[in-house]
Amino acid sequence: MPVAADEAYFGAPPVSPVCVTALPGCVLVNVPVDPEADLSGYISRHVELQNLTDEEGKVLRRIESALTKSLTRNRNGRVICTMPDALRYVLEQVRKAVTQ
Repeated sequence: MPVAADEAYFGAPPVSPVCVTALPGCVLVNVPVDPEADLSGYISRHVELQNLTDEEGKVLRRIESALTKSLTRNRNGRVICTMPDALRYVLEQVRKAVTQ
């Protein structure tokens, strides 16, 4: 039986696709997170937001706008008011879910 390219490269079957559920004013996204990922060594903390497509930028702007309007705060206590703040918030929510 042929082996999928992902399985051949990583040695495991590919993760289930991301599931997205749209609700009024909210989107639920199931994102696969590898609990066994190698976290030793260098992990980049830089994300280049200038390389977003127009559509990706619009999505991030919508997230940032909703978080700003609701006065949502990052873990450092700052009200979210930039797109990088919004991305940090999303990553923080994933981190909380993974470490529970």
